[in-house]
Amino acid sequence: VSGKIYDLRGALVAEMEKGGTATVGDRSGSLVWDGKDSSGRYVSGGVYIYQIEVSGSESRIVNGTVVVAR
Repeated sequence: VSGKIYDLRGALVAEMEKGGTATVGDRSGSLVWDGKDSSGRYVSGGVYIYQIEVSGSESRIVNGTVVVAR
């Protein structure tokens, strides 16, 4: 599992990091984004797009939005 954060123009902002080992059913793990860009600076408030890719026998990509409020 991997995840990326993009701004609304489609530019890559940051890659999500693997989080703890929360378990839901037979799936475990999580992804975390701390609200910082790849340079370590906090991003401006606004809407961002996340893209999570699950690889394996049933590969798929899930997209959605997240709002940063400052």
